[in-house]
Amino acid sequence: MVRLRATMRMRAMRRLRAWRNRRLILVAQVVASTRAAEAAPDETQAYIAATQKIVDYDPAELARELAAFDDDPNGRTHRETP
Repeated sequence: MVRLRATMRMRAMRRLRAWRNRRLILVAQVVASTRAAEAAPDETQAYIAATQKIVDYDPAELARELAAFDDDPNGRTHRETP
């Protein structure tokens, strides 16, 4: 019984950590897919690159993107601004 409670508590803590990092994960995915789409030679490959979940990013660039995301009231990054 004690082991079951500990397992349930650990699962709840993992869910909270994952939820707390969700914005960071989403921004990392947007940054990585945008970078891959910009590097693609044609529109088809750009679409494929943009829709894949590639998490390959520079932490400093991610921090800048996250700061830009926080500063914009509409939630857009500086790459999306018209």
